[in-house]
Amino acid sequence: MKTKRLTLFYFLLFVLINSATAQLDVPYSKVELTDGSSFLGYLLEVRDGVMEFQLPNGDIVELSKEEVRSVSEEKYPMDFDLERQSYTMVYDYKVPSYYFIFTFGGNFSRSQEEFSVGAGSSFSFGYQHSLKLGYGIATGIDNFSVVGTAVVYPLMLELRGYLKKNTISPYYVLQAGYGFAKKSEKLGILKSRGGMTVRPSIGLRIGGRKRGNILIELGYILQPHYVKQVFNISDIQVYNRTFNRLKVAVGVQF
Repeated sequence: MKTKRLTLFYFLLFVLINSATAQLDVPYSKVELTDGSSFLGYLLEVRDGVMEFQLPNGDIVELSKEEVRSVSEEKYPMDFDLERQSYTMVYDYKVPSYYFIFTFGGNFSRSQEEFSVGAGSSFSFGYQHSLKLGYGIATGIDNFSVVGTAVVYPLMLELRGYLKKNTISPYYVLQAGYGFAKKSEKLGILKSRGGMTVRPSIGLRIGGRKRGNILIELGYILQPHYVKQVFNISDIQVYNRTFNRLKVAVGVQF
């Protein structure tokens, strides 16, 4: 009787161990991407040229077929080399999608007489139709004078695109529209007028997640500006100029 009980005990123990081992033997495959990276994932479905994978931590990743080089037929347990095989998503908008961008920085120019400095910020909202082509609107504020006598509020259309679907990618921006000038009786500005503005830029996006990407941008600002200003109660001067400024900015992209 004792021998039968021991036999039954060892049999149940064997079944439990094999059952626990089988639970780890989930059908995760090694997925290799065209950019050289790889990760473990379970292929959930394929639809409209998009492959959907579940990662061992439960996250869902969607990739286009063009991004996936191969999916191995060999299966791996959930804990297989997980630290080295963990997948970091590159930022790709899951295009088409909307974008929100905020940048701030300075604008600089050098003439024969002086070195001029200003500052500005901008906000862009748009629709990224594809990786290399998105379009939207942009607005903000630019102060072309340290004393505040040349403040312009631009309202522009923009085109933007990214050259690579990598964690670090160069990009381009082309903005064009109208800059509305600000009057200020406090500063003696009797009349002020802006004009058509053009602002091409190139930059570098740094980041690997969908939110909070950092932007570093270098661009050019062409902005006409007219101002009629009074000095010392009766002395009136008129400036009709065109700002040609180098723009250096940093920002965040959502």
